[in-house]
Amino acid sequence: MKLDHFHGLREFYFWEMPRIQYLNPKLQIVRILDKMPSPFIRLWFDDGKDILIDCFKQGHQEILDRVIRLGGKSEKRMKLEETLKREVVGEDNPALFGFRRERFCGCEIPGQHPCPGVIVNPRFDQLEVDIGNGLSSPMYYEPKGRFKNVVYQTSQRSE
Repeated sequence: MKLDHFHGLREFYFWEMPRIQYLNPKLQIVRILDKMPSPFIRLWFDDGKDILIDCFKQGHQEILDRVIRLGGKSEKRMKLEETLKREVVGEDNPALFGFRRERFCGCEIPGQHPCPGVIVNPRFDQLEVDIGNGLSSPMYYEPKGRFKNVVYQTSQRSE
């Protein structure tokens, strides 16, 4: 049986790196494959310091814990930022909508596109077919079902 000392780091990269990248979109991640004799992670900080984290024979959870402890924010800092964010955004912000808000849906705001439950949206797949045939007249389609007596104009091609 071949000993794989990189297994924990591979699992860390597969399971944890997408989550880290999603939560930190400005973070740059570089992966170098099969160039190093031992598995490690190097963290560079804005002030010029760097930290090497040895990942030899460690599981991905152990590696994640060390990365969070050495390179992440503390729990106290995260709670402080959460309270500041809550104070800045506020619960009574009219731009927010959803469950237990002033408005449930964005379609309730004047000038926004209404919900598909209220009107029938244009069929863009049919629009592409009509444009592809080179029709110069206004393109219409007839919806099926309970709205079959209504005709909607989807677009007009200008030449």
